[in-house]
Amino acid sequence: MGKIAGPHGGISFTRDVWGYPAVRARDLCDGSYALGYLHARDRLLQITFTGLAARGELMSVLGDVPIARLIDHSSRALGLGRDLSAQVASCTPESRALLDAYSAGFNAGAHERGQPWLLRLLGLRARPFSAENVLEIYRFITYFGLTSMTVSSQLLIAELAARGAPRRVFERLLGPNAHGIDLEALKELRIPKELSFFEAGTSGSPQYGSNAFAVSAERSSTGGALLMGEFHMEVGKFPPLLYAAELSFADGSYLSGITIPGCPWFAAGRTEHVGWSYTFAHSDNVRFICEHVRAGSYLRSGGYRPLTRREETVKVRGKAPETWVYHDNELGTVLGDVSLETDRPCVRVAGVEQAHRAFSAASQLLHCRTVEDLLEIQREIKSVSLEAILADSSGAIASCVTGTIERRPEGFSGAYPLLGVNLVDGLPEPLAEAERPIAIGSGLGVVVSANQGGQGVHRQRWCTFPEAPYRFQRISELLAARGKHDPLSLLSASYDVLDGSARRLLPIWGRFLPEDPLAKALLAWANQQADRGLVSVFCKLYEETCFLLLERDLERPLARRFREWSALSFYQDQIDQLLALECPELLAEPELGELVRAAFEIARRSHAQHDVPVRTRFTHLLTRGRSPAFLGFDSKLVTLPGSPVTPFQCRFSPISGERSVYAPAFHLLMDMSQRGAWYNMPGGASESRFGPGYGKGLEAWLAGTLLPLGSAPLPELSLPRPLANP
Repeated sequence: MGKIAGPHGGISFTRDVWGYPAVRARDLCDGSYALGYLHARDRLLQITFTGLAARGELMSVLGDVPIARLIDHSSRALGLGRDLSAQVASCTPESRALLDAYSAGFNAGAHERGQPWLLRLLGLRARPFSAENVLEIYRFITYFGLTSMTVSSQLLIAELAARGAPRRVFERLLGPNAHGIDLEALKELRIPKELSFFEAGTSGSPQYGSNAFAVSAERSSTGGALLMGEFHMEVGKFPPLLYAAELSFADGSYLSGITIPGCPWFAAGRTEHVGWSYTFAHSDNVRFICEHVRAGSYLRSGGYRPLTRREETVKVRGKAPETWVYHDNELGTVLGDVSLETDRPCVRVAGVEQAHRAFSAASQLLHCRTVEDLLEIQREIKSVSLEAILADSSGAIASCVTGTIERRPEGFSGAYPLLGVNLVDGLPEPLAEAERPIAIGSGLGVVVSANQGGQGVHRQRWCTFPEAPYRFQRISELLAARGKHDPLSLLSASYDVLDGSARRLLPIWGRFLPEDPLAKALLAWANQQADRGLVSVFCKLYEETCFLLLERDLERPLARRFREWSALSFYQDQIDQLLALECPELLAEPELGELVRAAFEIARRSHAQHDVPVRTRFTHLLTRGRSPAFLGFDSKLVTLPGSPVTPFQCRFSPISGERSVYAPAFHLLMDMSQRGAWYNMPGGASESRFGPGYGKGLEAWLAGTLLPLGSAPLPELSLPRPLANP
């Protein structure tokens, strides 16, 4: 048993086999102190580099490398490091106490650990950690990590318009959401080179997702509501991005779940009474505005108004400092040179200035008794837009979309840039609270979220780019197939690897495929998909069909860049409607037949080299697979179970020339009739090669084995036939 010298006396903790702690503390403030201490002891390097990224200072230590330049530019453009003192000053007394306790514990843990050799080597001095640092890390994780998907999907449409792409491209990518786009006006838009998708060396975007689903007590064989949560984030790193923990208190209450290193916030978890997990909701809280600028001003209501200029000095390791200039107006940040008369993109991200309210919600979790209580504090989260899936100990379940969602102008779908010259003065009006998507309970006793755009029939009012529906459909199907559920049936749904796109499209494409043994095998496989060897055949066939379609309307270099960034995944929801012949005015049967036949010949030749299923090594956060195998930093080569649209979703995504792997970063399963939760997470608690749990948990994560989290009196939970790792 370990002991922490807390502010009110000793705080004890134990660690499980993967190194994650169960803390016994006096109250939430002491527990937050202990969590900060343990985060610093186990993840000081990770948190230091996350803080540098949030402030746009990565190049000061890493030098001028593409990924550092991309992140520094994006963080500074979004202003993630600005107004932090004002944010902290706006916190409630309870949330400020939580932030201060966490920061004090972090500083104590960092002092006891000492400055890691790598930070000393890079010339980074230890600096006190504060509430402001917590907020900048939270902003970075939520806005850069999640909102960047929405930014990228809209920016790509903007740049295609600026490059004069034909209208049919937008109709095929956006469907009805292309209505109202003014392509002639957008031809004058000038995208800065550092943001361009089509300039050499420019990055793609992270491909985050998530699953969360719950069944009510009426559908549970245990008598309690069941909830499964998993964030689809970058994996393949030791340590993982997240950190499991349990905090239990003197009055018998507890917090148990998954935390973000650098934050005293349980991003998914439970108390004695309530449980929660989140998915990204794809809500329309990012907006691009095409602003007409000249001489440092922008055009609005028939006249020019001055932009606010800000200069930032950017240190670059090994080079002279650079000065980056940004210009802001009342809506957001205008990107690029505004001295000449031209059109420039302005990025508006709603809710950045209200990030502190998430911690107000976090400080109230222990007071919640029902999903109705939990719904109320979800409304406190006015920053990033997430879909919360909730459950309580009475057996009730619910969902709610968080964040600031702004009302769209009449006739605007949110999928392309607004023209600034047509806007009226003032900030956009928030969507009325009565229109916020909220579902309490369910006639079926099931709530499922998989980035499909929330519950209900009015998603089009606030969700522009939902992900393809297959994970949502498959999980819903599996939950509907059983009258009663137990924890194992939810775990089975989470590990399911059926590709809904293949099941939907292959029966339609069968008429176009040749009389060929491989084609016949593929068609026979589509419904059950028992032979995992055919996954790469379909995925290669699908990919080539999409890109051959794109090349019909775009110059090959532009279409090729879509392939390099995996960018078509932003628009798969609409594209698959074309590929299923549901939009014959946009893609008719003869043209689809030509595409599928040509794509099949390519897939026949090259599917064995395709990167689905994903095979990868898990490597240390800093070695990036370059250390000798005998040192034990890295795993052996493993094959991940799923593919891009399966419930166990995994895929590669390129970021500034580096290929990153995205998959379920953890699995967290709660039975609200029992104390605690089950979990797995590949990688263990410590970032130190010889620290607690380093590199552990990968086999359990691959096979579908969950351990009890913390002191929960639960047995180990495993799938009856663990998934093989070829």
